[in-house]
Amino acid sequence: MRVNKLKIIFVCFFFILIASFLHKQIFSYPIYRILSEKNRIRICSIPAPRGIITDRKGEVLAGNRISYAVAVIPQEMMNRHFTFNLLAQALNMTPEFIAENYKRNYITPFAPVAVAQDISKEEAISLEERSLFLPGVIVTTTPVRYYPLREAASHIIGYLGEIDAEELHKLKPYGYRIKELIGKNGIEKVYNVYLKGEKGGIQIEVNNHGHEVEVLSYKSPERGNDIQLSIDSRLQKKVYQLIKNYTAAVTIMEPNTGEILAMCSSPAFDPNIFINHGHNKEIISKLEDSQLPFLNRNIQASYPPGSLFKILIALAALQEDKINRYTSFECKGAFKLGNRTFACWDEDGHGRQTVIDAIKHSCNIFFYNAGLKLGVNLIYKYAKEFGFSERTAVDLPHEIKGFAPSRQWKKQQFGEAWYKGETVIYSIGQGYLTATPLQILRMISVVANGGKIIKPYLARKIGEVYIAKPNFRELKIDRENLEITREGMKGVTRDGGTGYRIAINGLDIAGKTGTAQASKGESHAWFSGFAPADNPKVAIIVILEHGGKGGIRAVDVGRGIFSFIKENYNLDEDLPFGG
Repeated sequence: MRVNKLKIIFVCFFFILIASFLHKQIFSYPIYRILSEKNRIRICSIPAPRGIITDRKGEVLAGNRISYAVAVIPQEMMNRHFTFNLLAQALNMTPEFIAENYKRNYITPFAPVAVAQDISKEEAISLEERSLFLPGVIVTTTPVRYYPLREAASHIIGYLGEIDAEELHKLKPYGYRIKELIGKNGIEKVYNVYLKGEKGGIQIEVNNHGHEVEVLSYKSPERGNDIQLSIDSRLQKKVYQLIKNYTAAVTIMEPNTGEILAMCSSPAFDPNIFINHGHNKEIISKLEDSQLPFLNRNIQASYPPGSLFKILIALAALQEDKINRYTSFECKGAFKLGNRTFACWDEDGHGRQTVIDAIKHSCNIFFYNAGLKLGVNLIYKYAKEFGFSERTAVDLPHEIKGFAPSRQWKKQQFGEAWYKGETVIYSIGQGYLTATPLQILRMISVVANGGKIIKPYLARKIGEVYIAKPNFRELKIDRENLEITREGMKGVTRDGGTGYRIAINGLDIAGKTGTAQASKGESHAWFSGFAPADNPKVAIIVILEHGGKGGIRAVDVGRGIFSFIKENYNLDEDLPFGG
């Protein structure tokens, strides 16, 4: 009886075993076949090189170099501890560093996990020689960004970084994936969609040791579009040398077309630190720096324009017939309005001043009177027409608007009326008024180009297609009034003018100095001008934060720029610098 029961039990186990075999061999076959294929066939993504960014003459501003990296495929590793130790020994790293990278970059058992980046060619060869002892370890070659001008062009070019969660949510439908590098600032960000190439891929068969048997299919990656900028790299480097020891900003522009020839902000940063691994401490240090090295002060910082705003007041007062070429006001060093006294920067006074004299000497008293004749409503109207309180629309990210106050704004903001004393301060570019350096350069360029508000730009060409063309808005300013203002600006750079230090033999320059009060410390120093004065081909703006009087250090930087241009370029050519 017991024997029969045992037989029945064994028969049942036998049938269960047969049923299990049938289930796995027949019903579960598709699942196990897919798993087998995944184990036998490896699909590797091939990153696409980004398009190259060049200056107007083809010099590389952002390029690509070949980088060797080490990755492991989790499902193919035989012994993690042994593998990490052998890799650490070959790469002169610690096993803990390898393990940390593995943990941070792990996605799935089938996807390669990067554990070491940017290794040397010799180290890559050494690992290939040890491949028999390192199943699942692969050495890859990838294009890596490099920025030859380093700090000098950092705020223009920008940098790359890993896509974050918010960006991934927006860009995933367009083919972006986790850990992908995208443009985070500058041209790299604005034109990322053009610079980004199309990834390729390779499908290979591997044996049970993870070694390649044959290539099954291959799709080559497609490089992104190259972009040519209007920047002249020699000029860009020179400007950075002139301001790198200041907290400062400089832009140089062709005033008739809006082409930006150089744009520098200081302090700056080296965008290569975001590409080369091992610079985390340096990145954190830059992010925590109170001097804000990632801030492009040309478009992301606004300041009181100070005496540079007198150019707008002069044009507005002339155009509205509040003054003419011969109108004059007496400057005795101070101006009384009600119970308040407003000073001129020259305590002894300038004597009787016409508008040309007042621009040359930057006489506050003249512009107090001109501003009162205009009134706040007209000053605000012209400020808006000249582009204050609006972005210039230059092709760089994070540009701010600055601010031009109005009577209505003050009423809404503070519930108070506008006072004449505020108009007096408004007239010399102080008070609530703020602007970016690029906005002020655009204002000065109106005098240079005959009355046009020009749109500045950087990108000239994407691939083989020229995208650059002058984009401007005509202002209703009489040519005679522009010529009167230009005559005053010529006087600034000659004997007796506030910017006389900029004078250069053989190059006639028109300019304007400015000194703007800061909330703390020394005043900000401004200089803006263009040359040749009667046929302008280049216009510049300089601001030195807490640089003191504009007629000294800011003018000296301007002189360095114009001297370099005169010595190295032909300003008589139709296009700036022969580009």
